[in-house]
Amino acid sequence: MSFPPVQVLMVAEKPSIARTIAQALSQQVHTSRRNSHEVHYFPSYFFQMPCMIKVTSVVGHLFSTDFTPEYNGNDVDPIKLFDAPTFKKFSSPSQTIIQHLKNEAQGCNFLVLWLDNDREGENICFEVIQVCDNFLSVFDRNSQYIFRAKFSSITQVDIIKAYEQLSAKPDLNQSLAVDARQILDLKLGLSFSKFQTRYLQNKYNIQGKKKISYGPCQTPTLAFCVERHDEIENFKPQTYYTVQVKLNENVKLFQLSSFFKNLIYFQVTAKWSKEETFDQEEAKKVLSEVQTSNQLMVKSISTVQAIKSRPVGLNTVNMLRIASKKYEIGPHDAIHIAESLYLLGYITYPRTETTKYPNEFDFKQVLHAISNSKFNNMANYAKNLLREPLNKPYKGVDSGDHPPITPTQNAPQSLHPQQMQIYELVCKNFLGSLSQDAKIENTTYVLSSGQNQFEVKKSVLLNSGYLDIVPWESVCISNPNIENIEEGAAIKYEQAEVLTLLTQPPSYLSESDLIGLMEQNGIGTDASMPQHINNIILRNYVYVNIKERQLIPTQLGIALIHAYKEIDNELVAPELRRNMEEQISQIAKGQMTKEQLVDTQIKIFKQKYENFVSQSSRLDFHFDLIKSSLQDTSNEEENDEESQNQRNKSVKRGNHHKYQNYKQNHYQQHQHRNQQYKQNNMQKQKYQNYQNNNDHDANNSASYQGQQKYQRKDAAYTRQNNQYKNQNKYDNNQNFSNNQQPSDQQFPHILDQLNPAKLVEQNTRDVQQQDKQVNKNQENHQQKQSNQNSQQQQQGNVHKKKTQFKKEQYVQKDKRQQNNEQSQTTDQQSYLLASDCIEQQLTNMLNLKQTKKKQKKTLQNEENEQNQNDESQ
Repeated sequence: MSFPPVQVLMVAEKPSIARTIAQALSQQVHTSRRNSHEVHYFPSYFFQMPCMIKVTSVVGHLFSTDFTPEYNGNDVDPIKLFDAPTFKKFSSPSQTIIQHLKNEAQGCNFLVLWLDNDREGENICFEVIQVCDNFLSVFDRNSQYIFRAKFSSITQVDIIKAYEQLSAKPDLNQSLAVDARQILDLKLGLSFSKFQTRYLQNKYNIQGKKKISYGPCQTPTLAFCVERHDEIENFKPQTYYTVQVKLNENVKLFQLSSFFKNLIYFQVTAKWSKEETFDQEEAKKVLSEVQTSNQLMVKSISTVQAIKSRPVGLNTVNMLRIASKKYEIGPHDAIHIAESLYLLGYITYPRTETTKYPNEFDFKQVLHAISNSKFNNMANYAKNLLREPLNKPYKGVDSGDHPPITPTQNAPQSLHPQQMQIYELVCKNFLGSLSQDAKIENTTYVLSSGQNQFEVKKSVLLNSGYLDIVPWESVCISNPNIENIEEGAAIKYEQAEVLTLLTQPPSYLSESDLIGLMEQNGIGTDASMPQHINNIILRNYVYVNIKERQLIPTQLGIALIHAYKEIDNELVAPELRRNMEEQISQIAKGQMTKEQLVDTQIKIFKQKYENFVSQSSRLDFHFDLIKSSLQDTSNEEENDEESQNQRNKSVKRGNHHKYQNYKQNHYQQHQHRNQQYKQNNMQKQKYQNYQNNNDHDANNSASYQGQQKYQRKDAAYTRQNNQYKNQNKYDNNQNFSNNQQPSDQQFPHILDQLNPAKLVEQNTRDVQQQDKQVNKNQENHQQKQSNQNSQQQQQGNVHKKKTQFKKEQYVQKDKRQQNNEQSQTTDQQSYLLASDCIEQQLTNMLNLKQTKKKQKKTLQNEENEQNQNDESQ
């Protein structure tokens, strides 16, 4: 019995990953086709069986969680949503993908899932199985026919390794944990949001679709910002006092100037060991005792060496914090930029909680990749690390998900500036984790005056270590030039004074601070934290101070949190969500069922909802204060979910239109250059024919000038045609033909500041700038040629005028002789012949003069070249 050829269907999470997988497994030899979605297929082996492999992809989740239709109306009582049934429905963008998967699954014997290696990826795996399973032509359903590929980067080595180590089916427990979170977020968020939105709209006659939303993660995140705002608003500055002593010049330390060998003194200040007091009299008493003694005694000297540890592997939270603090890139943008670098194959998967490198991690391979980059600072540092024995990094924390974020290969300098910053962040953290620790020597000089003690601190950096490559970390160096102070010595001082100061309020939370608080309190995951922060910004609960990257609450956000705290503080406190996240993790580990978690959390929040509704009148006090601002902005703001969907659709349509416009412009430019090329050839042929016309006498000076002009024209058109050829060759290499879509590697999917539309625009601008430069060069060259032609034409006209003038002179002279002497016809003929001979001689003399000038210029050029060769030798 003969079996049909084995067929294997592979499904990735994004089209760019599918393309990369096909290239890696087929050794760059595969065939692609595209109907509604792209498919790559090639012959290979599957567990030593010859087979045909097809690789395609989804685009995120295929299904979304929603209520059944009877609970989706606006008139539904929100309390009914807690017990309302939910189901998985097709997401509208994924309907064509679902049909595409069904078509591709037909006739396939095995299914290999290449979804991202996290909980969301496991959940999408089961969505793909749900769509494809019934359409597979499985040999034996009692044996394994579905496999999971696990990988952390999309380099060729990692893809081949994942293919050789295919595991069993995806983890059902992790998928159920995602389902539980989706159900709870839907029920809890929508029930509270619907009630308070209706209440406030009816109370304050708010028109439009303004939504006052609640979220189990969003609201505690907002509460952190409002609590810091309240601390600042309630802060009352207090006056405090401290005593400061400036030491005498005789004991200041010095160093030698490299130019004048003079002593350069440094001011040293001794600080009161008590640091501060709120009692002014106490500070004055200390000052009086110091002024009485007129000197300070060195009571003790202590020196301690401190270690500033190098960083561990980079996880998502630390990456987001550094991106905001150092590079001023918000968390929402930073995570999407990192994902684009991952899709381009430059870094590993950017969503991870792990900071421990795997035991088999090849550090030298990554160092070699960085050492070959064009970024001299990082490349030279990597080369230095390779010359020394490998300094293994600290262990870090293993969370059981992806390894730390590391670079995988060199990134070109043509990346978007913010992509370059995130790539630099990843590279420098990796290099820092393999560097030496920084060593600091701290010396404390204790100076006494009676019963009062003062301190002078000296800090010296003994070994900078990883600080040479990690710019977002530093150490405080103070009084590094102090030396030769002995214990028991008496030191005079220049000035002693009491400083009157004010206590300062805390600053608003920065994005980096907020991410730290969310991680510390268990609000969200490494993947969802940026989205929660972005939600409170989009919904006008906070706004970002761009300069300091601080989150400042709006009146709406402050009123909402204050009202919740007054009604039920637990609704905004992090404990409820932290407990929920812990139970979700128990589902992922198989220690708890989805039903147990959902039932427990629904029971808790349903009671809190009933209590919230019974005390809803307390909302009035807080929202009465901002009534005018609510009514002013109600007509301007759209429903967040609907507006976000509209924005997504608009961006999608805009991307499509911009891409189509780009293709059309590109095609028009291509046709224009071809048309110009043909016209130039016609002109070239025309001038060549004109040049070869027998009517032009080579001995005629005007004909000579014309020949020179046409030769220059011929050379100019030849150069122009070469430029058109090169430009068309450049365009044909851009992968933008009429039947080919741009690849994700050329246009990575980056939201906000890095989306495909902007990258298409950028590439369009680049091509247009090149076209402008070519046109500009052509215009300059043509202008130069026209100036030279006009000059030569003027010279030819002068020559013709001179010749005509001489001829007229001789003719007039001849006529005078005819009138005066009345000579014979024979004499007249002789005279005319002589006149013609003179004219010919003049023409020959002018031609000879021009020839001599050219010969002289040629000799001068040869002499210059000879001199240059002599100098070079």
